Amino acid sequence: MGALGAQNQANMLGNQALGYGQAGAGYGQAGQMYGAQGAQYAQGVAGQAIPQAQAYGAQGAQAGQIGMEQAQEAARQASGQAGL
Repeated sequence: MGALGAQNQANMLGNQALGYGQAGAGYGQAGQMYGAQGAQYAQGVAGQAIPQAQAYGAQGAQAGQIGMEQAQEAARQASGQAGL
């Protein structure tokens, strides 16, 4: 009789463990889904950030070019006035 009770308890515990394993697998699948969504979002954000960064870089290069031209013009004017 004790062996039958032990068998029933073992079956019950085995089913309980199986339920926990299935729940863990479900959590793992949910985590995988959230990770994939996060990666997709990050790619979208990066796709928007790259052209924006390139535009800012081009604006910076243009401002630097204008600054260099103004400095050269100021140097020419200063050297012309120094010779007077």
